Amino acid sequence: MSLQLFNKCWVELQERAPLNTSELASELYWGFFNPATIRNMYSREHMRHKFADTWWTIFGSITTDAAQGVRGRLYRSLWEMQNYHKRGITLAKDRLLVGRLT
Repeated sequence: MSLQLFNKCWVELQERAPLNTSELASELYWGFFNPATIRNMYSREHMRHKFADTWWTIFGSITTDAAQGVRGRLYRSLWEMQNYHKRGITLAKDRLLVGRLT
């Protein structure tokens, strides 16, 4: 979570906007960037996004016992991160409840 990094990525997106931003719109609504989404959008258009490529390289070099590479979203703030994950938990709970009722 970093407003400064979030804004840096956002500025670069605005300077060289990809043709199709629909994939990115949902992420921006929830206050985060997924560098994988940005890299995929730009690679389809034969363009580069320096911030997303750098982010991908740094996180890809991190390894853990459970994963070969680590990826990370860039949230605008702690509130956006918490809100995104609360929403995911609520959706998962609702799916479980629907499954029990059928």
